[in-house]
This record gives sequence, C-alpha cells and structure tokens, in this order.
Amino acid sequence: MRIAHFVTAAVFAVSAAASQAEVVNWGDHGTTPHVTTGNVAGNFSNSYTFTLSHAGSLGGTVVSNNLTIGGLNFLRITNGAFALFKDNGDSPATLVKSFSFDGTTGDSTRLFDHLSTGKYFYTISGKADGLGGGFYTFTSAVTAAVPEPETYALMGLGLAGLLLTRRKRKTA
Repeated sequence: MRIAHFVTAAVFAVSAAASQAEVVNWGDHGTTPHVTTGNVAGNFSNSYTFTLSHAGSLGGTVVSNNLTIGGLNFLRITNGAFALFKDNGDSPATLVKSFSFDGTTGDSTRLFDHLSTGKYFYTISGKADGLGGGFYTFTSAVTAAVPEPETYALMGLGLAGLLLTRRKRKTA
C-alpha cells in the first residue's frame, strides 16, 4: 500500500516538474466574456491572443485554486504573474499592466483602461508545484467605456445650443 502511494506521488511529481507553454487565439474579443481554466504543471507560461475591434477597457481576473490537505499541497501555484501586452507587430510588445497572484490573493479584478483598437495578448505564468500541479481560472471581459470630462462638456454645450434654439423659436 505504501509503495502504491509512493508511486502515485512520484508520478505527480514528475508531471509537475515539466515545463509547458500554451498559446490560445481568441480572435476578436467582442463583448462576450472569456473564461478559461488552466491545469498546469511545473513552470508554465500561457498566452491568450485577441483583437480589440473597438477602443475601450478590459477587466481581467486570475485566481489560483490551491488545495492543501494534511499539510500536502495537491494543487498550488507560486510566483504567479498576469500581464496584458499590446502587440506591435514586428516591434517589441508594449506592457499595458501586470500584477501577481497566488492562492492567497483571492478574486481581484484589474481594469485595463483606454485601450485602442488592435492586437493584444495576456500572459499567465508561474510555477505549479503541487503534487498534482496547479489550477487557475482566468476571466477577461470588455467593460463599458467611461466618457472623458471633455465629452460631457461637449454634450452640455450641445444641449445648451438646442435649448437656446428652441427658446428663440418660441419667441419668434
């Protein structure tokens, strides 16, 4: 029985030691949220590429789902990093924003504001060092654009112009 436990632990340890990288192309991000789960082992770096066809903002969340039983880490991700990059074609990509995560950070959504149209990619990396590797959940959603103060000022001037035009028509 102990040999079976040892063999099982050895298989998990060997699978967790392997490095992996995955690239997923979402195409046009659109307004539908993308939810992705990753069951990873060892050092990993996964990329999610997409295109924004409309300028705006994105909200992104990564949560590591760690599992420890009796002091043994069955699922665990350490040194987790989450980043959004603007793809500049042949030029190096531009980092928009990044943050770290692990099993203690919980669900903390990050907002990526003022994004122009174009190609982007997320990277999620870290070390899955649990006996069964690690597991994360990743969500990306387009958020409603918040107008700039100048937009409100122009809208106010337009409404004032309409009111003055209406008032002049009533007096004429």
